[in-house]
Amino acid sequence: MYSHSAEHMDSLETYGVIGLWGVLTEEAAANIAESIVRINRKRCHDCIQMIISSPGGSLMGAFGIVDLIDWSKLPVFTTGLGLVASAALTIFSSGASGHRVLLPNTSVLSHRFSTTISGNHAQILADRKHQDILHDRLVRHVIAHSKLKTCEQVEALVLREVDTWLTAEEAVEMGFADEVYGTAGQKGELHDE
Repeated sequence: MYSHSAEHMDSLETYGVIGLWGVLTEEAAANIAESIVRINRKRCHDCIQMIISSPGGSLMGAFGIVDLIDWSKLPVFTTGLGLVASAALTIFSSGASGHRVLLPNTSVLSHRFSTTISGNHAQILADRKHQDILHDRLVRHVIAHSKLKTCEQVEALVLREVDTWLTAEEAVEMGFADEVYGTAGQKGELHDE
């Protein structure tokens, strides 16, 4: 499993690039959040490029990153490759409109979040309220960052009882991404100032 070491993140940050590789742990979310803040403070770039290849992970960590993407004075361009799944899709779709790019062999996964709870009856009821809040937040996020415009559409198509697998092209059709890059011999490069 890839480590989100501060040293590696710093080397990418030199170019205004942040990577989410592997599971989105709370530590990985914190490192990404700190990178967004540092790149904004340095003001050496005109955008942030976030490259994502992740099976997902912490939904709370993902929403923290989404909030910082919204806060960022620099637009955050997102590029997905390999696997963009679950909480990683939440982050990916938050990228700047027109700059959410998937590579052609990317698999995209959307599903309802899962959790485990324990405790006494009162604690379980309190946790249930939080789960309902998270579900509503996720539905609103999908509506805001896709072509799906009602709760019913979201729950029927991408937050179903089972996993919803999409090709890169299907993710564009649903509005989670803006383009599939590399399908017509395009060559990519990092955004230079």
